[in-house]
Amino acid sequence: MLRGGIIGLGIKGTQYIELISQDPRTEVAGIYDIDKAKTEELAKKHGLRGFASAKEMFEEADLDFVYIGTPDFAHTEYVLQAAGYGVNILVEKPMATSYEEALEMAEAVKKSGVKLQVAFSNRFNQPFIQVKNAVDSGEVGEILSINTKLNDTIYVPTKMLSWASRSTPAWFLMSHTMDMASWLKGKRAKTIYATGVKQHLVKMGIDTYDALQALVTYEDGTQAFFESQWVSPEGAPMIFDFKFDLVGTKGSISVDTQDQMFHITKDSLKYRGTMDMRVNGRLLGQTAFTYQAFIDALEKGIQPSPSIEDGLENVKMLVAVHESAATGKVITVN
Repeated sequence: MLRGGIIGLGIKGTQYIELISQDPRTEVAGIYDIDKAKTEELAKKHGLRGFASAKEMFEEADLDFVYIGTPDFAHTEYVLQAAGYGVNILVEKPMATSYEEALEMAEAVKKSGVKLQVAFSNRFNQPFIQVKNAVDSGEVGEILSINTKLNDTIYVPTKMLSWASRSTPAWFLMSHTMDMASWLKGKRAKTIYATGVKQHLVKMGIDTYDALQALVTYEDGTQAFFESQWVSPEGAPMIFDFKFDLVGTKGSISVDTQDQMFHITKDSLKYRGTMDMRVNGRLLGQTAFTYQAFIDALEKGIQPSPSIEDGLENVKMLVAVHESAATGKVITVN
């Protein structure tokens, strides 16, 4: 049985306690969060061992792998520690919020020989699995254009994330859509031009972008447009709005994951999520499938996917988005 640790006990970290526990191939060997009270609370609730530091967990828990679900900017330290202790890694996207840190992580992983998967969970989201199958089978021909929108309500930066001022809608949201486009196209970005708005959240004391938009030109001359903002009204039917449109030489594809095809109306209309859901008490959906793919790779002794190279390319593109938005220039992605 593989022994797993969890670093970062937010929404995703708490889900991973359940995912590791419900998989007969794995067990939770330790948990850690910078918030000591949270670590103690969840350790007591689930009958687990909580640690006072990640270093202590790596030294004492005899881990085979670790899930790192810390905030966007706080992955590097723990990836480097895990690699140093020879522990395989499943790390949340984006891999890092600077390309220098992402490279440092990649070099440490390569030197140690451990396996690392970036948790781009939408690659395991059923609608996008269908998109990938259609693209790979040639059903839509060569991809000419992609247009994406992944937005959140203002609840996310003001109430859900205490660290929103240290992230942006691009790091938190566009990391998903840019990875999806790279995965589907199989092409690298050549240039990026981005614009952004910093007004509403700044006035609320949260120093970050309200919205960012980016136009990416790929090495084959085709383009993709990405929009991400997190200031939609809280009254929206779901916390996120995710739309993905693709046009190819033989056909087009349109995905709307906000409308998950289950609506219930009582005093108001509600959408009930069907992507991460429970069936017979088990958590299923894209997060569970992301985890299962990681464990499958460890059992088979193969490199997981999405890979560290995918993570590096994603960080490189997102760094260019922020540089372009700040300078107003078109940025060449090397």
